Amino acid sequence: MTVEVANVGTAADFIRARLGIGFLGRFLVDDSTGLDTVQVTDYELRWQLPVATASGP
Repeated sequence: MTVEVANVGTAADFIRARLGIGFLGRFLVDDSTGLDTVQVTDYELRWQLPVATASGP
């Protein structure tokens, strides 16, 4: 199951509650208490940022 959240803090809370795993940049998480981290060094991550806007005038 995939879950999308609008707030990175919410994703961190889900991970703390053992409801999944996530790839979160260290700079995105204010409080890493309760999170185990693994530094990925041998792979260049490419982030996608989808944007939606209202159509029309």
